Amino acid sequence: MLTFGNNIQKGHFAHIAAINRVIIEDNVLIADKVYISDHNHEFGKNICMVGSKAISKGPVIIRKNCWIGEGVCILEGVEIGEGSVIGANSVVTKSIPAKSVAVGSPARVINHIG
Repeated sequence: MLTFGNNIQKGHFAHIAAINRVIIEDNVLIADKVYISDHNHEFGKNICMVGSKAISKGPVIIRKNCWIGEGVCILEGVEIGEGSVIGANSVVTKSIPAKSVAVGSPARVINHIG
């Protein structure tokens, strides 16, 4: 299920996929080529990728007033706190606190806003 708040701006080629839940709250700016998914595929020694089962570790929640930079990947089970900024080409594998600036692969908090 996809849930969108008000005043969301999404760039070109953004890819949002959900088998569980993706929530994007109000006033979120999503740049070009962003990937947001609440699921991955089952991997294992005897599992072929073709026809593999999609599994979710939990919803993705992007709180109000966030800015998601170009080329960012946001993976399952992640919450991005209100007012946070995710730098370009970051891979978000863990939740980010409110009013934080996070960058890198995997993304880590490098600064706090206000």
